[in-house]
Amino acid sequence: MKKALIALIALAATVSFADRFSIQAENDFWFHKDCDYTHGTRLEYEYGLWTFAVQQNMYTPNDKKADYPLPDQHPYAGYLVGEVGYSFVGKNSTDYIGLQLGLVGPHTYAEQTQKTIHKWIGDVEPKGWDYQLKDEFEFEFLYLHRQDWCVLGRPDGWSAHVIGKGGGAAGLAQDYAILGAELRLGFNPYRGKDDDIFIVAAAPSNWSLYGIVSGEFRAYAWNTFLDGNYHRDSMSVDSKWDVWEFRGGFGFRVFDFDGRMLWVWRSKEYETQLKNTQFMSVEFGWTF
Repeated sequence: MKKALIALIALAATVSFADRFSIQAENDFWFHKDCDYTHGTRLEYEYGLWTFAVQQNMYTPNDKKADYPLPDQHPYAGYLVGEVGYSFVGKNSTDYIGLQLGLVGPHTYAEQTQKTIHKWIGDVEPKGWDYQLKDEFEFEFLYLHRQDWCVLGRPDGWSAHVIGKGGGAAGLAQDYAILGAELRLGFNPYRGKDDDIFIVAAAPSNWSLYGIVSGEFRAYAWNTFLDGNYHRDSMSVDSKWDVWEFRGGFGFRVFDFDGRMLWVWRSKEYETQLKNTQFMSVEFGWTF
């Protein structure tokens, strides 16, 4: 009992000083799509067990040249949100509880951001932002449980990990439940603070390199980016309740710097969607 208490105190001390800043960008540019969920940027600061983040997402239809409503395509929408959360760390597991507060609509400045980027890269100017979802306040309660099993090797060396996860979100933007699993295979396959569930007592190496394959299922009850504004008339489409997502790629860490690059495939999210969604997710972090 005494040894277990000492181990928990040591773990808490390790976590409390493992602060981390990261930037994540997701974009479908690499697949020449530029539609549906087309871009997301997230800045995150982890202070001990606390997480603070700001995030902007963009959603657009297939036809960027149309300056009139497109009832069978994804509505134009922007999402700008701040997030605060706390992680409860157990032995090889974490429970994350978070709260998001923000906006959907013109004051997310997704229109200005996309038009500016398209001008920089010489791409077509999107014409239909006048028909984006209207301004509305949004909040989300988040919960995610993650459990790690080291199925091969040592956690601080060459090893294979299976990470199960389950949780969901409830609020004005989206209501869904999530269930998924991830396989990591490589040397020291974790990236820093948010992966403490992998290391309880082992001293980590100064570097890591690993492959990632994951899949998850989401069951939606509400998705404002497809179902439209909850309190005002707006564009909308017939959303699907069942959405699958698969990811594959690699991650690395060199001393205090880490990164990962993932290809993401997502099943169709509404009835008239022409193609499945594909995008790249790139993240870089610094632990200090």
